Order: sequence, then structure tokens, then C-alpha cells
Amino acid sequence: MSAIYIFTSLLDERMTAAIVTQLTAPLTSIDKTTFLTHAIERAQDLIDSFCDRIYVVPFVSGSIPPLVAEWTYRIVEYELYKRGCDGDVPTKYKNSYDEVIALLKEVAAGSMSIKGASRKSTAGDSMSFDSDTAIFDEESMEYF
Repeated sequence: MSAIYIFTSLLDERMTAAIVTQLTAPLTSIDKTTFLTHAIERAQDLIDSFCDRIYVVPFVSGSIPPLVAEWTYRIVEYELYKRGCDGDVPTKYKNSYDEVIALLKEVAAGSMSIKGASRKSTAGDSMSFDSDTAIFDEESMEYF
């Protein structure tokens, strides 16, 4: 099981429990918790898919980079508003989501780094092999 980048309690704390409840209506308490947990997992998977090229993912529990936790929160916040506002997300949250995606693209391109994240080893990125038998010779390459 992968690390949890944020907990549902952070959503209640930062968005307020009343707004989270409003955006997840008419779900029951158990269904709401399940929905929020799945939304967090989807956000984590999205972040991991961008970061996987450069960083070891999933990020390690207990040392989640603060930037990754913030991105997770902002993606989940957007998803909640998208669900709770019938797809008509307020501009503030849509812009926040778009900013996160743009930053994740920079991470994937290698032009932005994540402080506190472990980079993948670049050792072994090339491949070579030895063979006693030549694959190509002058004759086989004559027409190339």
C-alpha cells in the first residue's frame, strides 16, 4: 500500500467541514469518507504519474514533500468543487488546479525539482551487450 499524501481531516480543516459536507452531499458519512479517500488516491496517482520519470514514487510515508501534499490538496479540492457544483467549478479552484498541472508538467520535463524528494538513480540507463558472433558484417551492410 502506498503512502497517504494527505488525510481527509486536512480537507475539513482547510475547506471547513461544512463545505466538504455540502460538496459531497447527499453521501452518508461512510460513503463520504470512502469518496474522499478515493479522491485523494486519484490525486496521488496523478501526481505520481508526472513525477515517476524523475522521482521515486510513491513518496515515502512520513516524509511526503510539502509541495506534493499541497498539490494533492489542491487537486482534491478542485475535484470536490467539480462534483459539488455540477461541473461548474469556481474560477479560483480551476486556476489552482491548472497551476498544479502546469507545475507537474515542469517536474516531468525536469525543469522543476521537488525539495525533499528522492530522485531515481540514473545508473543503468543505457544498454550494452557482448557477443562473439557479429550481427552485421560488410556483406550484410552492402546496400545500406
